[in-house]
Amino acid sequence: MINNTSKRGAVVSLGMFDGVHMGHRALLNTSLNIARENDLESIVYTFIDHPMKVLGKSPKLLMTFKERFDSMKALGLDKVDAVHFDRELASMEPLDFIKMLLSRYPVKFIVAGFNYSFGRYGTGDCDCLTRFGRELGIGVQIIPPVIYNGSSVSSTRIRESLENGQLEEANKMLQSRYTLSGKVVSNRRIGTRIGFPTANITPPQEKMLPRSGVYAAVAHVENGTHYYAVTNIGKNPTFQGSHTTIESHLIDFSGDIYDKHMSIALYRRIRDEIKFPDAEALARQISKDKNTVQQYFNMVN
Repeated sequence: MINNTSKRGAVVSLGMFDGVHMGHRALLNTSLNIARENDLESIVYTFIDHPMKVLGKSPKLLMTFKERFDSMKALGLDKVDAVHFDRELASMEPLDFIKMLLSRYPVKFIVAGFNYSFGRYGTGDCDCLTRFGRELGIGVQIIPPVIYNGSSVSSTRIRESLENGQLEEANKMLQSRYTLSGKVVSNRRIGTRIGFPTANITPPQEKMLPRSGVYAAVAHVENGTHYYAVTNIGKNPTFQGSHTTIESHLIDFSGDIYDKHMSIALYRRIRDEIKFPDAEALARQISKDKNTVQQYFNMVN
């Protein structure tokens, strides 16, 4: 989103960086090191929307664009330049794509991941990028895969971990807590009726939801306060719910936070979502869940 660059030269990192996971961080930290050693700007060239939104069916995203932008800037990068991926970019020949980057920035180095592809039909790969670098007098650094538990870390693998309920594995690869955010909205107030009021959020439609179940979480409210929380992600089968909701009971909280922005950082998945015979049985289980969450945070703290 920032186009004005210094003329001293730049290191340009290429990628979508969904999740800003440990593989992405290895790439971006390499860019930062090259920039510092050579007195260059560190710039990320990325896309606001996933390219597959134009080319086909886009996967659910680990991060919204704002979350991704903020996470990359927090690493210390000078600029994050994000553009809309469109048909014109999709049809660009690989060499033309690189020449476009050269016209956009004073490129001295390009850094990309081992599986990066670019240009028409993704025909530009890392070998192609390295060859163009030699021909155009640009340094090219290709980052090898980062291995966790025997396999390469990738956004796809993290999505699969979340789908399978393996939250802690996903968090380790993300090097952060998987987070869902949105404005607190009104609900059926079932939680209030059974003694456990909840704050409900609706994340953006493109955001990846983890497997349904009950989670130990920390709720961060826009006024700067945070609370331990019992978060349920699911369809609330005890009350014949028809769509997925994200409901969080904030421990030791009383008050009104409707219309406030809230982020839920998920720490541990503690159980599956269950259909209970009645509201009383559900209330008893939530009380147990609350104790489990409190014990978990007492242990990790």
